[in-house]
Amino acid sequence: MEQDYKYMVCVRCFTYNHAKYIVDTMNGFVKQETTFPVVNLIVDDASTDGEQDVILQYLKDNFQTPYKKEETNDYRLLCAVHKDNPNCIFVIFLLKYNHYRKKSKLSYLTPWTDTSNYYALCEGDDYWLDTNKLQTQVSFLESHPSYVMCHTAIKYFFEEEKKYFDSKDISINSNIINKGLTPEKILLGYRIQLCTVLCRQSAFEKAKESDPYLFSGHFKMGDTQLWYQLYREGNIYFIPQVCSIYRKHTGSATMASKVYDKLVFSLSSAELRMYLAQRDELSDVFCKHVKKRYNQSFIKCLAFNKSITAKYPVDLKEDLFLYVLYRIHLLKPFIRICMCLNPWISTMKRRIVGQM
Repeated sequence: MEQDYKYMVCVRCFTYNHAKYIVDTMNGFVKQETTFPVVNLIVDDASTDGEQDVILQYLKDNFQTPYKKEETNDYRLLCAVHKDNPNCIFVIFLLKYNHYRKKSKLSYLTPWTDTSNYYALCEGDDYWLDTNKLQTQVSFLESHPSYVMCHTAIKYFFEEEKKYFDSKDISINSNIINKGLTPEKILLGYRIQLCTVLCRQSAFEKAKESDPYLFSGHFKMGDTQLWYQLYREGNIYFIPQVCSIYRKHTGSATMASKVYDKLVFSLSSAELRMYLAQRDELSDVFCKHVKKRYNQSFIKCLAFNKSITAKYPVDLKEDLFLYVLYRIHLLKPFIRICMCLNPWISTMKRRIVGQM
């Protein structure tokens, strides 16, 4: 029997120290024009930059008196309906301490996720541009039951430069889809940004149960792991229309301020792809390729921190020549110089070319 759902879409927004950006995110939720109710779950992980005050003021200015309040040792909960958009419900968790690596935030959300048909994602520093994003995505999935997820194109906003840049995802993704989407391409090449995604809640739950590492924090790039697991549950559809803005700013996961942090993120991403490729026995060519990328990322990290070997074991037989050069100190200075220059080179490219 089909389940009766209270909400058509549940939107999950985890946010931390996004006081400067969260209003754009909430505006994107409020402006969605839908024929169905949408519950927006905003979870602030004990921000220290005043973000919780910004969220409370936004709620006071734009929403009716909260119809539900709750307070525990872990959080303060407020639920309210928008003054002008009755299909827009905000459920806000203001956490009293930072839960990172201490306690899962997902358990707080089950009363709403379990009663929703679809699941959307958006971090507190990104936002939705198209007011019909959710309506368009739901309409597609409702009429195509073999698809478990759809996502849209995106535009980047570089905060420091205050400039928008077009992504190449429309041409890249369309070309990949025309040739046939495969597990290997989901892991390497195909582009999906978290704030563009809508998936079936049932498929999300199956994906969550299928891999113990998913949402465990073991890998730093958990979203790629989620797309891969969802792909195993059914088809993925790409809507070649810019509906969201992905904000790039120093300090975020993909734009860490320290060179070493960027290298560790890259190494963890390579480790994730290698793990999934070996677990599901993907093609030998692909497995060798991702292992080589992992080894190269490891060598770069090693040039900055010798203790990296404690967390990331590696067999460098395939890249023995590079490793020998590193060990005799011929490669180490070169790696350091290149990695330190890379952010500057990327910025100059954007300024000259004007696009990603």
